[in-house]
Amino acid sequence: MKSYIYTDRGRLVRPGILEKYSIKSSNNGSQQIPEDPFTSTYAARGIVEPLYNPTQLVTLTEVNVYHNRCCKQKALDVAGSGFVIQPTTDGKGSETNKKKLEDFFKNR
Repeated sequence: MKSYIYTDRGRLVRPGILEKYSIKSSNNGSQQIPEDPFTSTYAARGIVEPLYNPTQLVTLTEVNVYHNRCCKQKALDVAGSGFVIQPTTDGKGSETNKKKLEDFFKNR
């Protein structure tokens, strides 16, 4: 018996299509996630252990355009693109407001 997945847009999707986008372990087809070699390092250095395998998340950016775009946006938000605070009209800005804005953006 053939089975299909019915989407909310009224389309039918074969289950095999979804399999190629799933995140799986690469150790001989086993579904068990391999142990992270840095497990002991996280606690020793006060680092929070990642929820998901970073290697698998990297491969997900190659097959999922939404995940790819989110990663790019997050990198831009974290790294920043620099900013210059200047008044929109000449001579109308206040130094107090400029200092407040600079403090706000530096602490984000």
